[in-house]
Amino acid sequence: MTRNNVLLFKAIVLAFGLFSTIQITAQRLPDEEENLVFARITSNALSKNVIGLSPEQKIAICLPPSYAKETSKRYPVIYMLAGFNDEASFYTNGMYKELKIQQAIRDLSASGAIKEMIVVVIGGNNFIGGSFFVNSEAGGNWEDYIVNEVVSYIDGNFRTIARPEARGIAGNTMGGFGAITIGIKHPEIFTCIYALCPWLFDKNGLGSSQMFSDQIIIDKFLKCEKENSALPKDKAKEKLINFCDNSRDMELLFTIAYGIAFAPNASKNAPYIDFPYSKSSSKGNLNKEIWKKWDNGFGNWETKIKTYKDNLLKIKGIEIDYDTNDEYKWMVDGCKNLIKLLTAEKIQIKSVSFSNGQPERLRERVEKFMLPFFSSILDFNQ
Repeated sequence: MTRNNVLLFKAIVLAFGLFSTIQITAQRLPDEEENLVFARITSNALSKNVIGLSPEQKIAICLPPSYAKETSKRYPVIYMLAGFNDEASFYTNGMYKELKIQQAIRDLSASGAIKEMIVVVIGGNNFIGGSFFVNSEAGGNWEDYIVNEVVSYIDGNFRTIARPEARGIAGNTMGGFGAITIGIKHPEIFTCIYALCPWLFDKNGLGSSQMFSDQIIIDKFLKCEKENSALPKDKAKEKLINFCDNSRDMELLFTIAYGIAFAPNASKNAPYIDFPYSKSSSKGNLNKEIWKKWDNGFGNWETKIKTYKDNLLKIKGIEIDYDTNDEYKWMVDGCKNLIKLLTAEKIQIKSVSFSNGQPERLRERVEKFMLPFFSSILDFNQ
């Protein structure tokens, strides 16, 4: 750790109470840049889960270059939600084609391409793969964690401009969905949204997704559910954890994670899910009400837009990017559908499409599009 690192870290701890009384600790990791801080939050919102998720979560705080020197200056904040199976550190350690958000802020600020901002990276993964950043009686209240705990912690411990006009929310894939969903529900917290390849459904998205397009995945889930239902609750939970820790069946893991997020039933044995099929994918076995719960996760945007129309009109900017050749065609169709629906409702939305670039072009999209988008919209007035 360099002398500058030590001085910055001490300044943050002493001036802004980083070791606060709300069960949050901060740590400086070896060999990290001086404008990067990690904090661990023990969340009350996430403690209310039945899957066995630890309520302790790590977030990354990427500080602008002048933060340590200009000790009275305040900054807008971008809250960046990570993708499926991603940790917060993946966006700061170069895992994605050398993407290091803390360095991007430094370099783009120095060149004048963006104004100085704080970026907070929030992981949403669990032992299954992801939470989708929604409130779930089985998987924990991730929306509440972000809106009520992370935002208040950052405002209380860093020099932020603590107004909605100075906060934006972004996310990648799973996090892109989370950014849109949380953003349109909470314009009192966030003023703009940028979604990178968000996972969205159009009217046909659920049926064409990897969860239900192949009978094999349905049969695998039903087999898992049947075996677990015969076990004591603690043994069923243990079996789920062991399976998720050791399985490479990403389609089945995704299905379990999705069901826990959008169709949870905490009174059942693990995996705590109401599944729309009881035996097979034949129409006679489909529970239409449960299917609606699953569809309402990534889909049902016509209803959501009507429900949150007033909120959408308060948001100053929305931008979506998507890969036209993404392996999940339902995602491409879902993005196009949401853009079309918002445009029809005269909601201002911009989109950027590209080909063969998720996740290979994630760094480019963050640096050339996402950060400049927020720099042009957020309020920088002290």
